[in-house]
Amino acid sequence: RPLGPGAAIPQAAALPFRWEVSGLRVLVITSSSGNSWVVPKGHVEIGETPLETACKEAEEEAGVRGTPGPEPVGAFEYSKYGNRYHVQAFLLHVTDVLDEWDESTLRKRAWLTCSEAANRIRISPLAELVRSLPQRLGG
Repeated sequence: RPLGPGAAIPQAAALPFRWEVSGLRVLVITSSSGNSWVVPKGHVEIGETPLETACKEAEEEAGVRGTPGPEPVGAFEYSKYGNRYHVQAFLLHVTDVLDEWDESTLRKRAWLTCSEAANRIRISPLAELVRSLPQRLGG
């Protein structure tokens, strides 16, 4: 789909979470460069919904599958390589954690409290979204 000059490129992200005995945990992964912590996200391809993209990226980048929330819980923008990206974020209640996945050799993953995860994430609107998860999920 053609984008106008300066238009943000559409992406979708998963906010993978699970409940542990000690409480709510969110999954973060290292970026492709390995220099920062992020959540699984990617370009919304033609013929794919943002929700489908979020679920696909969660499996490819983080090795998790689960039950997604039907609507985005938020959105954020960031810039990289001179481009602006607009990311819709979807909750993903993780039901399966894979031992091997597409990008397992490229990325580390960590289950953290929302506060710990937010403190590692450099994209501040994403960090705030992660920080707000306990209120959104009633935990």
